[in-house]
Amino acid sequence: MSRKLLALCSFLAIASGACADASAPDGTVSVVVVPSGRGSISEVRYTLSVSNESGRRLWTKSATQMADEGLPGFSAEGVCDAGDDQDGNGVTSGLIELSAEILASSTPIEDIHNSAPVTSPMRQPFSCRRGETTTIEMRPSFVDRAAPVYIDPYATFPRDGFFCSAKLDCSYTAEDGGEEPILLLLDETGERARTLIVGFRCIGGADAELHLYMDDLEIDCGDAGRTVLTTGGPDGSLLGPAPPLVFEQATYRGRELVSTDGPEKLYWNVALGIAEGGFPMDAVCTLRLRAAGSAYPLEGDLLRANDRWGTIRFEAQLNTPPGDALTCGRNNLGDPGGEVAVDEAPFQAPFTWVYP
Repeated sequence: MSRKLLALCSFLAIASGACADASAPDGTVSVVVVPSGRGSISEVRYTLSVSNESGRRLWTKSATQMADEGLPGFSAEGVCDAGDDQDGNGVTSGLIELSAEILASSTPIEDIHNSAPVTSPMRQPFSCRRGETTTIEMRPSFVDRAAPVYIDPYATFPRDGFFCSAKLDCSYTAEDGGEEPILLLLDETGERARTLIVGFRCIGGADAELHLYMDDLEIDCGDAGRTVLTTGGPDGSLLGPAPPLVFEQATYRGRELVSTDGPEKLYWNVALGIAEGGFPMDAVCTLRLRAAGSAYPLEGDLLRANDRWGTIRFEAQLNTPPGDALTCGRNNLGDPGGEVAVDEAPFQAPFTWVYP
């Protein structure tokens, strides 16, 4: 390597972290960061790094971005290593890591859900091709936790962004401001009786191919037993009782257009009729459920391609012994109690059901 080239690489390494080894990298990766969400963020410091197939870091770039209008974005371009491919076809894999540190916001920073915190950066695998530029789009999300808005647990996928919301309700707010039980499904007497509602929906961009995923639902009453209920079955169908706790169950799935020329919405709702006197004596019963959404079909290795796979988890205590009342109240995604929350732990297993 000439002294001039060595000096140039030293300068670039200081300026942008690039040129870690000028003899090997011979492809280019261009990363565009497009944040999503609804927040009041005005300043973000992004840190972006690229590593090659062997895990060696090629370059790192950091920049503080101010928001002129909307959420502040970011872009960077640098070398990637296509020189060590085993097959000799000039294509190797690499890894992009992105973190975002919120520096200024009219909303308290601790109240903002950040999908790419410094302590746990987003990671995106990519293919580096000799002599070509690979463009990758990454979508971190910044959402006010206290606001009733959508949270994007899949911001790491390089396709159109989308937003998901979820809730678990056992009651509603009456006109007098008090909480009243939801009476929806018909019990064995033909009367509407107390019903628990699980709601899940996702909205995608105009080009997104939305899919929803869900496991079977579990009600765990400890030593008193466990009840597993299907969330699949035909759309809009009654699935029958699961005595003694559940007098009826139903699932409702469908597709809606948000506007005539806008994005579409998929929804997946589950209703459980909780029988009077159905809770075991002195037992605490907890509902557990896992759900997810994606902007394109997830099959095979795609399910495990990213260690930031986000899942919406429902885990709510349904009763308070020794009484038989349904006490789970109203629970929205992101509420402080954590009954409905985004779990960003690594993806572990396929889901039981997919729609459509």
